[in-house]
Amino acid sequence: MILGLGVGSRPDDFEAAGVQFEHRGTRAEEMVDLMRLIWSGAPVTYNGQFYSMDVVPIGPKPVQEHVPIWFGGSAAPALRRAGRIADGFIAGSSRGAEGFNQNMAAVRAAAVEAGRDPRAIAGAVLAFVSLDEDRDLARQRAFDYQANYYSAARANPEQCIYGSVSECLDKAGPYVQAGADVL
Repeated sequence: MILGLGVGSRPDDFEAAGVQFEHRGTRAEEMVDLMRLIWSGAPVTYNGQFYSMDVVPIGPKPVQEHVPIWFGGSAAPALRRAGRIADGFIAGSSRGAEGFNQNMAAVRAAAVEAGRDPRAIAGAVLAFVSLDEDRDLARQRAFDYQANYYSAARANPEQCIYGSVSECLDKAGPYVQAGADVL
């Protein structure tokens, strides 16, 4: 198992949950500390800024000795967070392969600053794919998906991989060439 996390970018999600939008990155980092304590199988005593817990071991303990945690995001604090505490970084496809390259460089620089081996951080790209031999239909489906999930104002099918199999392979290739371990 790999746990992929993002702190979120839609204020309405936080409002619906009754959670402050501000400090969501700090809250996520604290959550990672707490999850790692819980996964150890030991009793958990934790008093943080956002979470407090004093309980007996919570189980079952994960089968894996270490559950990898990968963080997504594109803002400078998200890139620094991934470099400091993540096992992997998940980039969006909105800035293309060059953007992935730049973001991974920032993540790896933050890892070095934190005293970590930057090569130990995997790189992934979250890309929406719409596969159809009818290119216009594939593009429309990409737009419809993004418009439904984010909003029509944020939807941009050009940030997606869409079209025929060969077109999709052509669009995916630069990410792999840029060093993405996972697409």
